[in-house]
Amino acid sequence: MREAYPKEVKALRSKRYIEGRALVVIIDEDTQSTGARTVGLGQALKGHDLSDRPRDEAIIHVIPARNIETLITYLAGQDVNETTAYPNLDRPGNCADLVGKLMEMCDQRALRQRAPASLERACVEFHARWRRAGASG
Repeated sequence: MREAYPKEVKALRSKRYIEGRALVVIIDEDTQSTGARTVGLGQALKGHDLSDRPRDEAIIHVIPARNIETLITYLAGQDVNETTAYPNLDRPGNCADLVGKLMEMCDQRALRQRAPASLERACVEFHARWRRAGASG
């Protein structure tokens, strides 16, 4: 992630004129805090002579506590907590429909009850960073 993130940010920034572009970064919290992960992402940018993301830049951080499977399990309709380790998908490509579901839920600000806090934060970032930046669709 430390190498890919700066490259992706640089690519996004070089194409800012393209309306509707955003970078969605998904990184597990694992044993770190969300704040520590965010700081680490900022340090990765600085290490490549890039500035940290301004508040209105369309770079959305999704940092699930524990792992991404928590969010996938939630989006599949199950109740979850952010301390349980949920199993990996047999085929990671199977979550494509769930990504569309997440986008719709965030866009309508209508997460199903008992949504993981990390998913609520991701939806806030979606509105604050992508929608405010004028992206559509």
